[in-house]
This record gives sequence, structure tokens and C-alpha cells, in this order.
Amino acid sequence: MNNSVSEGTVDSLLQAGQVRDVYLGGVRRVQWPQRVGVIPARVGSFQHRDLTALPDHTAGAGAAWVLSGMGGVGKTQAAADYAQRAWSTGVVELVVWVDASSRAAILATYAAAANQLGWHTGQQTDLAATRFLDGLAVLAKPWLVVLDDLESPGVVSGLWPPATLTGRVVATTRRREDALTGHLRTLISVGVFTPTESLRYLADRFGHESSRLAEAADLAVELGHLPLALSQATAYIVDEDLDCRGYRRLLADRRQKLVELVPEPDALPDDHRNPITGTWSLSVALADRQRPRGLAPRVLEVAALLDANGIPVELFTTRAVQNYLTHQLGREVTGHAIRSAWRVLHRLNLITDNPSESPHTIRIHGLVQRVAREELTESQFAGLARVAADALGQIWPEIERDRLYARLLRVNASALHNYAIEQLNIGRVHPILFRLGRSLHESGLLKAAIDHYRDLCITSARSLGRDHPDTLTARDNLASARSRAGDAASAAEDCARLLADRVRVFGPDHPDTLTTRHNLASSRGRAGDVAGAMEECERLLADRTRVLGSDHPDTLATRSGLAVWRGRAGDAAGAVTAFEELFADRLRILGPDHRATLASRGNLSSWRGKAGDVAGAVKECERLLADRTRVLGSDHPDTLITRSNLAWWHGVAGDVAGAAEESEHVLADRTRVLGTDHPDTDYARAMRDYWSSESSTD
Repeated sequence: MNNSVSEGTVDSLLQAGQVRDVYLGGVRRVQWPQRVGVIPARVGSFQHRDLTALPDHTAGAGAAWVLSGMGGVGKTQAAADYAQRAWSTGVVELVVWVDASSRAAILATYAAAANQLGWHTGQQTDLAATRFLDGLAVLAKPWLVVLDDLESPGVVSGLWPPATLTGRVVATTRRREDALTGHLRTLISVGVFTPTESLRYLADRFGHESSRLAEAADLAVELGHLPLALSQATAYIVDEDLDCRGYRRLLADRRQKLVELVPEPDALPDDHRNPITGTWSLSVALADRQRPRGLAPRVLEVAALLDANGIPVELFTTRAVQNYLTHQLGREVTGHAIRSAWRVLHRLNLITDNPSESPHTIRIHGLVQRVAREELTESQFAGLARVAADALGQIWPEIERDRLYARLLRVNASALHNYAIEQLNIGRVHPILFRLGRSLHESGLLKAAIDHYRDLCITSARSLGRDHPDTLTARDNLASARSRAGDAASAAEDCARLLADRVRVFGPDHPDTLTTRHNLASSRGRAGDVAGAMEECERLLADRTRVLGSDHPDTLATRSGLAVWRGRAGDAAGAVTAFEELFADRLRILGPDHRATLASRGNLSSWRGKAGDVAGAVKECERLLADRTRVLGSDHPDTLITRSNLAWWHGVAGDVAGAAEESEHVLADRTRVLGTDHPDTDYARAMRDYWSSESSTD
């Protein structure tokens, strides 16, 4: 063997036929196994996580795993558990725990490891780090390097441990950029506890003090199953001698800020460095520095007022939000810039973007929302609430063809209403609250509509006064929902009282007063006073024609009501004539696809059938079903009404078996869409039973 070096050397050179262990610098041998850095201690009541993508500590040599998740989900604890088990069982002979929050910290730990292992003896940190990585590349002994709290892909550029057959790498980070994957690296998303893990944690944490577990499951839900939140909340519960029920009451009190419901910074459990309120501050500060600079935290503030489980992404690019962000930043903010901002938040695990879902939504942890809201001043919060409400209104379609999308909008409007009850009742009831009620009503969710309008009546009266126009409108809408839900007699009494108030406040000819008269007539007719309903409709028609004109939609609505009560009074032929004329007028004024025009066709087909033209009723129902399905969607309550009517007229026409079969389908769909106790579902059930009985008789 010949060793020779030309042009001089800096370090010693070794040439060998086989390399087992390398000691660069050759100053000393070390005793194995070796551990560099401090593996964090296991927290109290530690829960083993179901991270199936992270292999058992006895397997996985030659690969790397990146544990990614929002702050507080327990990434470091999962990595520490993996490292401790690998070390204690002798699976690896070298464990290096690295604080990866900065490049300087990584270099310092690498240099310390190189010195401890005898691979470098100098003071040059960069050179020592290089020697450490070189040593890992040829080390025959099994090793593990943990890069904890990796601040960004850039800080580890050129410093990622080499991929070898004896090495393992585990990194933890709040990031999830593409740069963290590839090169034998697997990105593993670490989420919150499962409900079972949360309850097990709480039970373990309180031990024999089971009395503290009252409402534990509810508390876990309200804390979003976040491990850090559960840890600090349970510490506060013990310190303050509370139970879960008592803590929930404090958590629900909006006068209490979240920072006030955890221990003092010097009394945090499990060696926590920050209270939960500061957990995400680094991520938000980093998001603020990302392109487009300054925008991501403002987008996060908008998301903080909406539903944590899914916010439609198009809300963020509405005129309302773009104008707000432009004003906040003092520069024009485009839709593309806003999309880039929410992707920044996604990459930092402050939100989760779900582009594959339909509809496309983003999600955000409820506690991240709460912390963001509590950072706002009162005026900022009030302004932002109105912006979010305006944005919802701008994306809410007039006709809700997509049932899932309509539900998404309702859930977000309800969340906003819950967070900003007072702010949405400054000077007026924000229109989004009436739009929410109308959506509930038109979707057939009558119980929810009644509850919503009842709450709106209370909050509006308290904030705006009993005689405010919006308070009176909320009372009118409540009565209408109650009438449609089957409580027509009570609704009629409510309408009578409201009519007196509207006449007193607005006068007899005000459009709102006339609307209450219309609803009063409808409720009386539904309650059985058909003659009274007809008389009131006749008087109202004259007044609406005089005040609003013959072509006004409200005037046409009164004509529709009058035709219905005429038919129910026994004049089916007169109802047919009235609806033929009304249909022609609505077609001319509103167009063929307007809901009111389609409603006229539905009424016309029904009264034709009742007047004896069953074949004509069937034919018109078939055409109407196609049009309502096209315009409103297959699950819209109006479409289901048409299917129900078509089944009825098929049965009357002699197809009893077909009517029984279609009635069964209508019942199933109404149960799915409207619920089991909706009046339309009850009617579908009765019709199914009737035609099934008739079919059995035949």
C-alpha cells in the first residue's frame, strides 16, 4: 500500500481497503454508544400517537421523516418518543438531538457532535459541522439525527444529514413546503388528538380525581383536541381547583381572554416555553414576512370570524375582502395575491387548504381563530365582522342549487353571527342575517329558521329598539316560518299584533305594512279561515295595486294567494283561470325561470287536476319537474313538491303502483333533505301509506 500526497496537506490522510469507523483528526477513540444534545423529557400523561407513516423505531434505516403540523400538536414529543425508544433499546448507537430553529443552532450542535465524537478538534464551527456530516456518511454504526423545530427548508440547506444504510433522520416543523420532501424524505402530517386520545389524556392527567372529569368530552371538543391546549388547561384546572365543567364556563365567557385561562409563563407545565396564545406567534410573524409581505396575517384575521371547519375560498377574493385588504395595506391587493397569502398560511400550518374538496374550502383550528380575534381592537373587530358579512352576501347565490354549498354558507354565517352578534346589529341588522334566515326557510329547515328569527327578534329589539324596521321585519319572518311549520293559528295572532305595530310606526300604506297583511291572510287561511283569507286578499289586492302598481311582484303574490283561497273555497275552475292569467303576467314580468313563475305553473297544474283535467296536470307536472330540476336542483323543496304532485296525479290517473313507488322515493328524499318531522315529510309519509294501501287493495 502506497500513501503519497503532493502539494501538501491540511489534515491527515488515510487509505484503507475497508472502512469500518472513521475518526477524522485521529485524536482519540470514543466509547459507544454516544448521545449528543438533550432529548426532551416525556410530558406528563404522554399519549402514544397513531403515526402509521412513521415506522417502528427498530425499522427504517436509510430514510428520513418530516413531522409537520401546527404548533401545539405534539410533534416534538412524537420525535422524542421515537428517539428515546431507539436509544434505550440499542437500535441506534448514536443519537443527535438538534435545535433546528436557526442555521446557527444547527451548526453549533453539529460542531459539538463532531468534537464529542473526535471527528474534529478545532474551533471552526462550519468546518466542524462539515466533518460531522462527512463522518455520518461513512459511519457503520446505526445512527439517528433529530432536527427539531425546523424553522424553514432554507436553514438546513446543505446541512441535511446524508442518506445512508445505517442512518435515520427525523425532523419536526410547522412548515410543509415541497422542499421538505424528496431525497428519501417522507412528509408526515401530525394532527390533533383523536377524541379517544383526548379523553385518555384527561383521565390520566387527573388520575384519582375523577370528579374533575365532568364534561371532559365537551371540553376536549372546545379545545379542538389540541395537546398543548389540553395540557395547559388541565394545569390551570388543578391550580385553580376547578373541574372541566367550570373551565368550560370560563372558556365560554367572552370577557375572558385565552391568555388568562392558562398558568402564568413561569408556571407552565411540561417545560413549555410559551403559553398557548404565544404558540403561533412565530408562525404568524414568519407569515407576515413572506411574499406578498404583510398580507397573510390580515387574511388570517378574516378567517378567524368564520367557521373553523370549512370556509369557501372564494369569500377571500370578493370585492368586500379585497377592498378591506387594500385599505389595510395601503396598496392594491389582487385576488392572486390573496391566494398566495392563504397558501403561505397553509405552508405554515396555520390553516389547511383543501383544494381537492368540493366545494373548495380552508380549515383553521378554533383556538388559532380565538387568538387572532383577541388580538383585534374593538373597532377592528367590528369593521372586520361587517366585511366578512358583506363577503358572504356577495358569494351567496340567489337560487341555492347546490345543497352542500348552501349549507356551507349557512354554517359560516351562523359562526359569524355567534362571534359578532352586537357588531352585526349596529344601526341596523346586517342583511346577511336575513339572508341566513331566508336560506333556512326556503331550504325547508323550518325549526332552525324559527330559532334564528326568534334570536334575531331579541337581539334586534335590544340593540335597535322594538319599533326599528329590522326588528319588525324579524317578527314578520318569524311568523311566516311558524305558519309554514304548521303553527298557523299562533302565526296569525303574531301577524295581527305586528300589523298593529306597523300601522302605528309606518302607516297603513307602507309596503311593510302591506306585507304583514299578506302574511296575516295566509296564516288565517292555513289555520282554516279560508273565507277570511279570501276577503283579506281581495282588499289587499286593491291596496297593493293602488300603492305599488299592478305589475309589482308583491301585487302578483297577492293575486296568487287569492287564487289559492278561491280554489280551496270550492271554485277550482276559477282558480285555474286566475293562475293562467297570473302565469302569463309573471312570465312577462319575471321571466320563465323565476321561482314565482315556476310556482304559478305548479299551482296551475294542481288546480287543473282538481278541476278534472288529470292528464293535463300530469303533463304540466312532468314539464315543470324538468325545469325545476334544471333551475333549482334535484333536492330543492320546490322540486320535491313537484315530484310529490306528479306521483299523486299518476295515482289519480290510474297508475297506482307507480304512485306508490314514487311516493316511497319522495319520502326518502324529503327525510334526507328536510328531516323526519318536517310537515312536507309528514305529508309524503301519509301519501306513501295511502298509495301503498291502494296498491295492495288492487
